[in-house]
Amino acid sequence: MCQDCPANTFAESAGIRLDGCAPCVTCSAGKFLGGCSATAGPGGCEACPRGRFLEGGKCSGCCPAGYPDPDVDCSSVSQLLASGIVASVEALWAGKWKKEGVKRWQFTTQGSVHSSPTLSPDGESVFVGSFDKRLYSINAGSGALRWSFSTSGVVYSKPAVSPDGATVFVGSGDYNLYALNAASGAKRWSFATRDFVYSSPVLSPDGAMVFVGSTDHNLYAINAVSGDKRWSFDTGGYVQSSPALSPDGSTVFVVSADFNMYAINAASGAKRWSFSVGALEGPWFYTRKIYQLPSPALSPDGATVFVGSQGSHDRGLHAINAVSGAKRWSFTTGSPHVTSTPAISPDGATVFFGTHSSKLYALDATSGANRWSFTTQGAVRSSPALSPDGETVFVGCDDTKLYAVDATSGVQRWSFTIGSAVGFCSSPTFSPDYSTIFVGSQGQEAVPPGKDGKLFAIVATSLSHFHVNATSKTEAFSCAPCTTCPAGQHTVQCEGQSGGTCKPCAPGTFASSKGVRIEGCAKCVVCADGKLAPNCTATSPGSCGTHWGAAKDTGYCVTLIVTMPYTKVREERNCNLAWILRTRR
Repeated sequence: MCQDCPANTFAESAGIRLDGCAPCVTCSAGKFLGGCSATAGPGGCEACPRGRFLEGGKCSGCCPAGYPDPDVDCSSVSQLLASGIVASVEALWAGKWKKEGVKRWQFTTQGSVHSSPTLSPDGESVFVGSFDKRLYSINAGSGALRWSFSTSGVVYSKPAVSPDGATVFVGSGDYNLYALNAASGAKRWSFATRDFVYSSPVLSPDGAMVFVGSTDHNLYAINAVSGDKRWSFDTGGYVQSSPALSPDGSTVFVVSADFNMYAINAASGAKRWSFSVGALEGPWFYTRKIYQLPSPALSPDGATVFVGSQGSHDRGLHAINAVSGAKRWSFTTGSPHVTSTPAISPDGATVFFGTHSSKLYALDATSGANRWSFTTQGAVRSSPALSPDGETVFVGCDDTKLYAVDATSGVQRWSFTIGSAVGFCSSPTFSPDYSTIFVGSQGQEAVPPGKDGKLFAIVATSLSHFHVNATSKTEAFSCAPCTTCPAGQHTVQCEGQSGGTCKPCAPGTFASSKGVRIEGCAKCVVCADGKLAPNCTATSPGSCGTHWGAAKDTGYCVTLIVTMPYTKVREERNCNLAWILRTRR
């Protein structure tokens, strides 16, 4: 008698098969069998398409690593399990996703890691320096060492990689700037200055020149291929600040320990202008060459350069006209030191920076108005980094944590405890696909050089904007966005199989348009006297209108801030009264 072929076997034609049907193709791990049936043939092996994972021999849906479109950016469930975001498929089904950051791997050096990591253009390698006098090349996926290069001084600066990914540049405390083969770590050339090179090198847009500062008071322009000096500019003070280039590469900006920021012609080394960024009191600074100075950052259009200030008389952030050097605005924080390099949102509307007074600030990039501030438990010397969609800002802190903060509201999304202070100037860096964030730590000793500074790779993805879109466990898992709420409301209880519900904004907060706001509504405007804008509603941030700010004693003059609608910025000073009329539109 004849029997049907069992599963995963076939018989394409009529015949006598006493040994049974022929087996279908055996697939390797990660692939599934397709096209095999009792009469169709042995079939073939296929990999699950992007955004699907293999479960029980079939491809199932998965949750996105980024949002808003799951079909564009979707990680496999197996990757989610490996990363630790979810403990099991059951946890995924239940919506039990971790809200704190999740470590992918860590790499331990023999000294503090104050250097900010840099990724190769292909995202395969991460380069970072250490106080153990080495530059490391590490496999970005696994955390395994590729190679290390020994110098004769601490490696404090952030490496720079050539546009073709072939060469990595880094400064050292042995007075040299090094150019290394990025694949092997072999030295291509070194350029000797007359003092420490703690400044991070920056490449011109075409990769032909590299700019770097030295504590010998100079900013150098060096041929990136040969290592020959093009020009040098003497600032009159230590240059530990990292240079910043205008988008067209015509001007290089740098801060010096003479407490000026300089704008310099990138081709000739001629000074365009300088701007005072404050001063420190006491002789201790001048004997401590490793002290961190602020580095400038430019707006996306290159029109404005932002830089922190130093000293008791000038505490905050400055916005400066990049062409003329004229001050656009200043924001006072109360912190004597702002060493964090500002980060600007992709649309150029908001500037983010940290202070030594345990604050992360978000300011209106045009007016300097405070959008929000986030309080940590330690000095924020690390520079913030923004997710590509501009929705999340990441920053490290001396309280041993890396924070992910909602860029609109200033509400914490998650934090990752490193176990020691984030390196003085180690700033978070993203992998090219933005799925991983890298940051260095100081190690267990409070004072450099430490003994066990680490480089961490942390999952940068937040899955909290999604819920499981399935009605039974036999269905393919997929994720759907949390409930979109109308203006004046935000999303709550989006978890498990529920997309959540909408809740009105709390007093003093607003949502001007519909959206998914699981972190809550944004904060309303705070006027010059520290009070909430009188016309703040659930759908509007309010404005100060004709609200009069408090008078502020500035020495021999009094500054009275007045905000009036539809009035151009105007400033009059007579050593008795300073009137500032500022537009709020």
